Amino acid sequence: MRVRRTWMSCTQRNELWARWRAGESLTDIGHALARGSGRIYTIVAAEGGVAPAPRRRSRLAVTMAERIDALRAWAKGRCVSAD
Repeated sequence: MRVRRTWMSCTQRNELWARWRAGESLTDIGHALARGSGRIYTIVAAEGGVAPAPRRRSRLAVTMAERIDALRAWAKGRCVSAD
C-alpha cells in the first residue's frame, strides 16, 4: 500500500487532472499550480496517467448527524442502540 502525501489541495489536484486531460505539459501544469514539474510528474506517474476515481463514503458509514445524535444520547445516559 502506498503512502498518500498531501502535496496539493483537492481543488489543485482536480485542476491538475483537468489540465492533464486537456493535453497540457507537466511544465505548464507546474507553472499554473506553482509547483515543480517533478512533483506533477510524481503525482501523474503514481496514478499511471489516469485520474483516480472520485472517493465515495460507504453507505454503511455513520453520518455526522448520526454521530451527533449518538453523542447526545450518550451524554444523557441513554443506550444508543436502543433508539
